[in-house]
Amino acid sequence: MKHIIKLISKLFGKRAEIKAECANTEDQGIFNILHNDYEWRKTRNEHIEKYPLCAICGELKDLEVHHIVPWHLSVDGRYDKNNLITLCRYHHFRFGHWRDWKGSNPDILKMALYITTMRP
Repeated sequence: MKHIIKLISKLFGKRAEIKAECANTEDQGIFNILHNDYEWRKTRNEHIEKYPLCAICGELKDLEVHHIVPWHLSVDGRYDKNNLITLCRYHHFRFGHWRDWKGSNPDILKMALYITTMRP
């Protein structure tokens, strides 16, 4: 299985490798993750359409949808619209994951609200 995870990393990057490792650890299986990818893209696109700006800086480009509670910790929360926040790529990594893709920030909503209210 390790060689498959390394191949995924090579093809899709470090984030995909972490997701594959989590899926393997939790016996979800790689194919289950890939099967659910269509549903995730649909959920993501609907979220971006409804919230088309980074919740922290208001950026319109390089948007990503962040899981407030990481989906590998709460499989039920993966498609839960209340568990999502739009962040630009920079803020997703910096504040959503505290500069570590394995990290998470359960207070990202409060942080985004605080930062936006402090802006002039």
